[in-house]
Parts: sequence; structure tokens; C-alpha cells
Amino acid sequence: MTIDNPTFNVFIALGINPIKGYNAAQVATAVTARVRDLNRRINYLTANQKAELADFKRVDNAIKSGQGDTLLATHARAYATMMQAERTRQANEVKRDGAFYAPGGTIDPKVLHDLDEKYDMLSDVDILTILGVKQDSAPSESTSPADDNVQPLDNALWTRITGHLATVGHRDLYDLLGVNDSASDATIRAAHQRLYTEWSPRANNDRKVAMVDLLGFCGTLLLDPAQRQRYDKSLLQQRFAGVDEKISRLALSANKVILAEQNDILLDECRAAGIDAGRAQSLINAAAHRNGLVIVRSQPQPQPQQPQPQPKQRQRRQRQPQPQPQPQPQQWQQQPQPNQWQQQPQPRQPFGNTQPDNYRKACFTMLFASLVCCSVFSLPTAIYSLYCSYKVDSYYRDGFPALAQKYSERTNKLNSYSLLILIGSWTILGSAYGK
Repeated sequence: MTIDNPTFNVFIALGINPIKGYNAAQVATAVTARVRDLNRRINYLTANQKAELADFKRVDNAIKSGQGDTLLATHARAYATMMQAERTRQANEVKRDGAFYAPGGTIDPKVLHDLDEKYDMLSDVDILTILGVKQDSAPSESTSPADDNVQPLDNALWTRITGHLATVGHRDLYDLLGVNDSASDATIRAAHQRLYTEWSPRANNDRKVAMVDLLGFCGTLLLDPAQRQRYDKSLLQQRFAGVDEKISRLALSANKVILAEQNDILLDECRAAGIDAGRAQSLINAAAHRNGLVIVRSQPQPQPQQPQPQPKQRQRRQRQPQPQPQPQPQQWQQQPQPNQWQQQPQPRQPFGNTQPDNYRKACFTMLFASLVCCSVFSLPTAIYSLYCSYKVDSYYRDGFPALAQKYSERTNKLNSYSLLILIGSWTILGSAYGK
């Protein structure tokens, strides 16, 4: 028998492990009770809860029609497949972080116990086998991490915001508005007004309700400087939570140090979470100090010494041999006379002296062409530059700094083009006048 909704599993919804065995009658009773409870609250259910009610009704009808055993067996096999996929995912995650938790080939017992509690599908023996390390026999002292100095928002408010963000598929309020976390108030206000006009306050489904609620949080938290600072601190705490958890696990070890390769792994995770490198290192240092850990820096590699240049030795000048005097012809020897019929080469006359009128006409033609080019290109460019300057002022007054910046860059380019045209024209004019 096939399952209508592959994402729904009756055993996962009821919290029953069918691998260890189950009673079909007890499962049927639990399904009937769940359908009765959801029907009682039908007017207050969300879209996900209504879909869950429809799935439970299908299972209840199948059980009442006599197909319960076949359906429960199909759900049990699907449950086993899901658990195997979850076990594989947890094993891959442990293997990925193995270099961090066991850099020296051994793992602290406290760290191993904490990993065993986090990954419920793996035992401590499975974790040791996946990592390929041994358990450290040295005793470790338990430390209680100090409270974080970050003052977050109220827990109920933060839970509500994160729940709505998960519904609409965004990471945080800045991602919802399409701006970065360092955006100005004017940019945030413009993005907020644009989104608020798109989403009607009269919402009729979960996504619209979540969007309208989140836009209200954007107006109250991001447009108020004090509330925005609290939200930024809470957001930073959320992004740093995974790294802080790993540092807390390292505090359970006996050596109380963070190696250089472990620090590099923590920095990479901070950058992946959206924290810049400088702030990430300061947060790692604060968390290490709070947990009583010491960060071991890598020693810089010695630079190879550059060979010193040897002084140049002065070379002795070689004495050039003196040319030997050529013997002069005797007076009685006959000198060769040039041939009277051979044409002798004449020196070349300069162009300006032979054709002064044509050269002067060429100079005036170049001068006229440069003035025409200057008038044709510079005048429209100057007019359009004035128009761009007017648009920059108007966009700054209307609250559109991005468009104002765009026209400002365009004005600078036009001024540069005009200056180049003028310089080229006057250069041609000067060269023609100098001739």
C-alpha cells in the first residue's frame, strides 16, 4: 500500500518507535484521539496543522476500513528508512567536525558524552569508530560557562520572529527587506515601505500573516536605533551560537586550550554564518576567556635570508689600439675623376619651403575641425551634465540615495569627457599655431 503524503509518518507524528515493536490497537486509538483533538480546534488551526489533520483522517479511515495493518507496516518501513537517513546525516556531521573535537587522535570523555547526547542516533562507540580516535583517559574538570554579556530580545518575541522567518523562508529581517545589516535608516525605510505596499494587511493565509507581522517588527525594531541595536545583538548571538557551543564543548577537555587549527575552523564557521573576520576573532577570544580556555597561536615560519649583493669589482679599462695612419697617395699617382654622366644626389628640401600655401591650408583645416568637434561634443555634454546634477539634488531631497549616487557618478564621467575633449582641441590648436 502506498502513502498519499510521503512527508507524513504516523509513527513520527505520534512519537512511537516502530523498530522496537508496536501495538496496532494502541496506534489506532492514538490516531482517533488525535483526530478528535484537532477537530475540536479546527477554527484555530494553521495551514500545517490542517494538512496534518487531513493525513490523520486518511490513516483513521484506512484503519476503520480494515487496511490498518498494511498501512502501519508501510509507515514502519518508511520510518526505518528515515531513521537510517538521519543516522547517516549525523555520522557525516560528526566526521566533518572530527578534526575539531579530536585534533590529537584522542577525545575527552566529557566532549564524547556531550556529542552522544546531541546525536541521539549514534552511541559513544559509533562516534569513536567514525572519528577513528581513542577516548582520553586523563580526568577532566567540569566548568560552568559564564553568562553571555549580550542582552538579547525577549525570548517570546525572538521565538515569534524566527518562526515567521522560517515560514516565509528568510534568514533575518535584513534579508527580508533585501538590505545588508549595515544599511542606513533611509534605505531600510524605503525597503519597508515598498514591501508594505505589496502585502495587504488583510491576510488570508499563513504566509501573508507572517509577512505582515514581520513588516511590523521591521518598523518597530529596525527603524528605532535603540531597538535595532538590541536586535543586532540578538542576531549576532544567534549567528555565533554554533561556534559558542563548540567552544563550550572544548571547555570540558582537560588541556583547556584551543589549537591553531581549531581556531581556523571556528573562524571559517563564523565567516560562513555572516560574521566578519575581525569581529569573529574577538568573539572567539571572549568565549574562550569566558570558558577558561587559552588560544594557542601558530608560530610564524622563519623567513629565508636573502643573499647579500656582492660589491661590483671595478674592471680595468682595456687600452684601445691606436689606428694606424693610412698611407697618403703620392702626387704623381692619378686620382679617380668622377664620371660627368653620373647623376649626383641632391639634398631634400623641407616641405614647408616648397609648398607653403598647401601647408597653411592644412593647418586651418585642422583648426576648424577641432573647433567643430569641441562645439558638437562639449556643448551637449555640458547640458546633460547640468541635467544630471539637477537629478542628483532632486533624488537626495526625495530620499533615493541610490539613484542620486548613480547620477552623481554619471555627472563625474561627463565632466571628465568634456575636459578631455577641450584638452584635445586646444592641443591641436596649439600645435597648428606653433607650426
